[in-house]
Amino acid sequence: MGKGSGKRVPAGRIQTGPPRKAVPAVAANPTRGFTPVDQTLFRVRWNRFDFRGPWCLGASLADELVNLHVRIREMESMTPHQVFCGDPGKDYGDPARLPNRDARFRLQELGFADETRISRLRINGPGRLYGFRRDPEFYAVFWDPKHEIWP
Repeated sequence: MGKGSGKRVPAGRIQTGPPRKAVPAVAANPTRGFTPVDQTLFRVRWNRFDFRGPWCLGASLADELVNLHVRIREMESMTPHQVFCGDPGKDYGDPARLPNRDARFRLQELGFADETRISRLRINGPGRLYGFRRDPEFYAVFWDPKHEIWP
């Protein structure tokens, strides 16, 4: 008989190659510590945001951006009905009714002329986030920290 590794292999199972390493618990269960996303909860999407227009995030102060994201995080623990049944959310309807002419033109330039309902989220005193709803998602388009789009 030849020399072995000293480890016993269960009957009916042949071990080939080097001994297998144990997988760390975190790698075996990568979602541990995270709550699965409830598909009915409100979410803000940024893939349609106007990063080059006059209502971009780039002109905002760091504190304003932190407050914006903290407020969004709070809203993302709610359902769309909870967000839009009063405050902080509001549906305005047809974007052609926007009182700010520049905002209407910018929506056309962005290719959103065919949208039928623009909505907003009140973030802080004058700050508003405008976009389009496809429940449970809100597609952010404009960040209006001075309340100029719909004063």
